[in-house]
Amino acid sequence: MNLPDEVIEIITELELAGFSAYVVGGCVRDMIMKRTPNDWDITTSALPADIKKIFERTYDTGIAHGTVTVILNKEHYEVTTYRIEKEYVNFRRPNGVEFAENIAQDLSRRDFTMNAIAYHPHKGFVDPYGGRKDIENKIIRAVGDAKIRFNEDALRILRAVRFAAQLNFEIAEETKTAFIDKRELLKYISKERIRDEFNKICLSENLFFILNIYKWDILSYISGEIKKLFDNLETEQKLVQLLEVMAAMPVNLISRYTALLYPLNDSDAVKHILRELKFDNQTIKNVALAIEYYIYETNFKIDAVEMKRLLRICEVDNVRNILLIKKNKASTIEEIEYIEKLFLLIDHILEQKECYKIKDLAITGNDVIKQNIASGKEIGKKLEQALEFILCFPHKNTNIELINYLMKL
Repeated sequence: MNLPDEVIEIITELELAGFSAYVVGGCVRDMIMKRTPNDWDITTSALPADIKKIFERTYDTGIAHGTVTVILNKEHYEVTTYRIEKEYVNFRRPNGVEFAENIAQDLSRRDFTMNAIAYHPHKGFVDPYGGRKDIENKIIRAVGDAKIRFNEDALRILRAVRFAAQLNFEIAEETKTAFIDKRELLKYISKERIRDEFNKICLSENLFFILNIYKWDILSYISGEIKKLFDNLETEQKLVQLLEVMAAMPVNLISRYTALLYPLNDSDAVKHILRELKFDNQTIKNVALAIEYYIYETNFKIDAVEMKRLLRICEVDNVRNILLIKKNKASTIEEIEYIEKLFLLIDHILEQKECYKIKDLAITGNDVIKQNIASGKEIGKKLEQALEFILCFPHKNTNIELINYLMKL
């Protein structure tokens, strides 16, 4: 297994100073799975003060939890002292940490066996809980007593599902039984943390884990309103169809949530759900807009002018999301072909840079004032008239054409 030169250098320097050190956690799991790690976590018997003496460039990251960031060749690496955690409070965080004496103690506090593996470039693996075997068998399994793990940190319930969805793993039966038993503890977890884990599930390739979340009666702790939406769909077949539409969408939160919530046909209800999940205003606006205009009938002939009006109101990506949902729900070849033509129409409008927003007009409010066409509140009305003209005659979007047109009104 190949480690970056900087990681090997950090381990070597720590050992030369008389300490032990390993890479640990997600990066080890990813290496075993032949995936490229996003970052590298190093754990060591050295205390934070020791780490800062050994390396020239460091900064405190989570010094209370024993973490110091070491900078080598402009790259940043977190180095953390072996630790065990004190009593957990509020079913989420430990009361504090105590530094441990060895790697085995450090690994005992971790959530799942696949994340409780350490690796040394010369000594090899430290794997007391069979994490490598579970990775080979594609199993998510809690470290030690599963009920204790979820009682310590209830967010691990959603992390288990998220890892299973992202990695296409199964969840060990005893682990699944334990988190179903402990699911009520999710009410103590902040909506932001719940949202973040659910988002990762929604962006995964295995969206059908959402159906499992519903069956395990966990969905209500994420969003009671989404749970009601699923209840109203009544049959598993309809739920599967919804998730199939969702899976066909681009891998971004706006597209996926538009597909998840479109059966509501109620933009106010959508806004309420997304606000409860603490989404940012831009995401809320875009998802709600797309769903509000989802009712736009595909059997109505949308010409170029009508499409530009829709693009102006909804934005390009939202219109594409609307059409993607309709395409995936289409029941005839004719419907699919019609929607494909609408996609081509959008592409044509964009490629030709046809104007569909006031800001893209060849005149501004200042031009309207200078030509004595209008003043005050009338300026906006004149620009709207100019835009309507250009929607029909895109080739006339020039300053002269628009001034002449407005002066004739």
